[in-house]
Amino acid sequence: MNNELQQIPLKKMDGTSTTLGEFEGKVVLIVNVASRCGLTPQYSALEKLYREK
Repeated sequence: MNNELQQIPLKKMDGTSTTLGEFEGKVVLIVNVASRCGLTPQYSALEKLYREK
């Protein structure tokens, strides 16, 4: 992974802060969520995928 990408900050599902560097060497699915728009029916499928992995 590119060093610049490893520095990108993010919040994990439990609310703690980290960077993409924590996941180096792992498969990562990045989802841009617009939860305030009210159009989030895809969340149930994403949650299922998360729980299966």
